[in-house]
Order: sequence, then C-alpha cells, then structure tokens
Amino acid sequence: WNWYVPLIFRLFLGYYFFNLGLHMAKKSDESAWKALGALSVISGILFVLGSFIQLLGVVAAVSSFGLLYARKNKVRFVHESPVFYVLLSLVSLSLLFLGAGPYAIDLPL
Repeated sequence: WNWYVPLIFRLFLGYYFFNLGLHMAKKSDESAWKALGALSVISGILFVLGSFIQLLGVVAAVSSFGLLYARKNKVRFVHESPVFYVLLSLVSLSLLFLGAGPYAIDLPL
C-alpha cells in the first residue's frame, strides 16, 4: 500500500491549491492576487493529474513557505496555522523524492 501514499499526497495538494486559487481569484480586487490565484488553480489541476510532480513539489514547498510569511504579515487569504504550512511544505518536498505515484501522467523516478 505504500505505493499509494504519493497519490494521496498529490490529491491533497491538488485540492488545497485549487481551492486556495479559487478563493484568491474570486475574492481579490488586485490583479496580482488574481494572477497568483490562477497559478494556484493550474498547479492544483496539475497535482491531481499527476503531471510535472517533481517540479510542482519544489514550487509548492516554496509557495507554502511564502504563505507562512504572508500569514505572519496578516494577508487575508491565509488562515491556517503555521504548523499547517510547515507540514504542507514537507508533503510537497516528499513528492520530489517519492515521485508521482500511481494514476499519474508523469513518469516515475
């Protein structure tokens, strides 16, 4: 069953980034936040499809640390606890080493 762990991680990250991107794109008035929301939606879809997982894992880890910094500065789109963002970055980095898992378009490591 350990083969399915990357699949669960991918689906979780895809769901989170897709919802975050929709929230950012709909609720923001600034074009920069709308663009970041659109990128989050695209990365969420790519996570679910399982494409470019190693690259997306690194990008998601960096962006989760960016979200942690944004939470410190009280940005209105960031509501979770700091521990959640640290775990989000660790899950994202684990996909760099575990690969995409089953049911992915991406090639395994």
